[in-house]
Amino acid sequence: MFTSKEKKFIQSRDICRLATCSGNKPHCVPVGYVFSDGSFYIPTAKKTKKVKDIEKNPEVCIVIDDDKAAGIMIKGKAEITDAGKASPLRKSMENLGWTIGGFKNTFLIVIKPKKKVSWKLDI
Repeated sequence: MFTSKEKKFIQSRDICRLATCSGNKPHCVPVGYVFSDGSFYIPTAKKTKKVKDIEKNPEVCIVIDDDKAAGIMIKGKAEITDAGKASPLRKSMENLGWTIGGFKNTFLIVIKPKKKVSWKLDI
């Protein structure tokens, strides 16, 4: 789904903005992510607004960009899963400096991309 330039750009960052929507009330927050096997993995606590929104409406959008006006917008479907099921990603997450608290109270938002638009990826 992603070009080599898009993959390189996505893998060169670890923060995106995640937009969710519940009813007619959008919610957008910066979050850390790991990109692996074509999906995005975002650690979160279970009781967050983004999780509650995704439980009602799994359609989400993320934007990854930089300070030079380059970026990519990805629309997809999200699901919530127990972070323990993502053990292979734990090392990647810890390498980014995330403390996942033993994964006991952490969940993952898994986003499967459906559509994307990128701009000014001169990398």
